[in-house]
Formats: sequence, structure tokens, C-alpha cells
Amino acid sequence: MLVVENLQGLVNLPGGSSKKNEPAQCTAQRETWEETGLNLEVGNLLMVMDTGFHLYHCTFTANSGEIDPPPRLEVRRAYLLAPATFKDQDWRFPGKEDQLQKLAEQFSVY
Repeated sequence: MLVVENLQGLVNLPGGSSKKNEPAQCTAQRETWEETGLNLEVGNLLMVMDTGFHLYHCTFTANSGEIDPPPRLEVRRAYLLAPATFKDQDWRFPGKEDQLQKLAEQFSVY
């Protein structure tokens, strides 16, 4: 699963607030690009969390680029995280890792 680490060392999914009249899928694509440098293809909605966060299944394409977060104040680094290591991370919003792990394992190819 693609994650970002903030300046405090806490892990989270890339994401953020929608702009006025911006569809959630567009927000997912834009925020992922802004926080990771990746231009991913946004697919099916996987879940809407109790916080209102929309989680989509995204895929790499030939034009996705490389993980290379632009210099920003909020993201220290971005990387792919194996579901088996979710419990070893310090999450920005604790308590979601079990749910995310089960979801991520459905799409794992290793």
C-alpha cells in the first residue's frame, strides 16, 4: 500500500481535502500526486472511512512516474508498505491498520 510519512514520523495514506466541486476521485489523484509525485490511475472506491476519507484502488501506469515527493512541509517521504508490517508502524490515525491490512492483502501480489 502506498503510504506517506509526515514530519513527526507518523504513517498515513496520501490524501487531503477536496477543492470546491471536486469529485472525490479527482481529489484522490491530485492529493496522491502532490504528496508522492506519482500520477496514478484512480479505480474503484474501496471504502469510505468514518472520517469521510474515500479510499480508492489505484494502479500504476506507464506514465505514473517514480515515488518522488516534491519538497513540501507535510511529507517526509512516501513509500510502498507491505501489509504484514502495518502493525509495526506508528500510524497518524491509530486503529485503522487492521482494516487496511485486510483490505491491502486482497490486492497483494507477493
